[in-house]
Amino acid sequence: MQNITLRISVLLLALTLISCVRPSVEVTPENMKGKGLLVGHFSASAYGRVKLLNNASARISGEGYSHAVKNNYIAIPLLPGNYEFESISNQVGNIINTLPIKGKFTIKAGEVTNLGEVFLMFKEKYSKRYRMIYIDNNDEMHGYLRSEYKTVYQGLQKKKFNKADVKYVTDKLLDIVRRVAISQEPRYNGNRHYLTGPLGSIGKKIYKKGKLTDIKWVDTGTINHIGNCSISKISLICLVPNKNKGDRVFYAKANTQKFYKKPAGFKNGRFVNLNNQEIYWVNDDMSFYHSKDKGKSWRENIKFRHDRPVVSSFFSRPGSFMSRKGVYFYSWEKDSTIIYSVYGSDKYKKIKPPVMGEKIRGLVETAKGLYSTAERTIFSDGEMFYKAKDASDWVKRKLPAAGCGYVRLTDYDNDRVEVSCNGGVYVSSEEGKSFFNRKK
Repeated sequence: MQNITLRISVLLLALTLISCVRPSVEVTPENMKGKGLLVGHFSASAYGRVKLLNNASARISGEGYSHAVKNNYIAIPLLPGNYEFESISNQVGNIINTLPIKGKFTIKAGEVTNLGEVFLMFKEKYSKRYRMIYIDNNDEMHGYLRSEYKTVYQGLQKKKFNKADVKYVTDKLLDIVRRVAISQEPRYNGNRHYLTGPLGSIGKKIYKKGKLTDIKWVDTGTINHIGNCSISKISLICLVPNKNKGDRVFYAKANTQKFYKKPAGFKNGRFVNLNNQEIYWVNDDMSFYHSKDKGKSWRENIKFRHDRPVVSSFFSRPGSFMSRKGVYFYSWEKDSTIIYSVYGSDKYKKIKPPVMGEKIRGLVETAKGLYSTAERTIFSDGEMFYKAKDASDWVKRKLPAAGCGYVRLTDYDNDRVEVSCNGGVYVSSEEGKSFFNRKK
């Protein structure tokens, strides 16, 4: 009886909260009549990035607006008056996740009020505590409105945006925020010469006597997060997002730093930096671009493009593996596309994929052949397949334990690979026919 009462109480609470949330008003010329527009962008440091709530609802002066935050941007038509932003939140099942966002602002008819870049600086991993930092991003938001709401933007009475009644950081404080935020990035303590991260940060490490003494910032012209990069020990290539000036390709190696115009065919995808002058951009539909001059010019290839629907996200971006003589690309799907190319060439070969129950999440090559593993889900354990060098078909191999992850290469010449499973790390040098636990 207590369980039934508890479930009813939770349901009533959820229904009460939902009833307080109104649908967000679409940004159209008709809906803007007699109203002003609130805009802004949300981001967070690495320790709290997963807590950001995309497609979230916003709470403003006691009123809820469902699905107001899209791709971390917010744009809501509001009647003239004084308001206070309170929080953003979403609901998963019976759990409501909420991030308090405090800031007062005024709306004027026919004008735009910009909250700015609302950056949440989380102090440590797994912490619920964060500092809210407001940054002036008017240039970025002009570009956002021009690209997303062109008709509304053209009809504004006043092109100069009004600021919210909050304290925006100075350039000096922004430099400090960037340094603290980029120190949370996973690659901060690695041996790479460049770092990328939040607030438009691309930084070159400055060393003295082998110790990191400073970070020299690159002027990227944006304060958007820069995360779509391929970083090697000696070079870096990134897609720098900029709603105002347009996205650009940035390449850096040693003391060379160049910006190039982004090719129109770059969609949701990723860079693959081959540590020399060769760079690939692979779209999630397996069309790709190849550059042999450090990103200055690109050659398009649409031969392997498919028309299967792909939900564009970080997890839909194609995988890659750099072998001794060439590079492999593969799509993360059940009926994956696998492409191979020898370094320095423009010739490509399509490889028949293994028939898996789940999506490909790993591919490696040894001197003897190819290994591939499938995604592990809550409904299924992972799978492993092997294809000998001159064979056309894949053979399924039995994984050594439950809960195995992706296959990793440890020794190319001796056909040695390993997988992490429940109970340890298991190693095979017999084409995946048998494994031993290296911890025992």
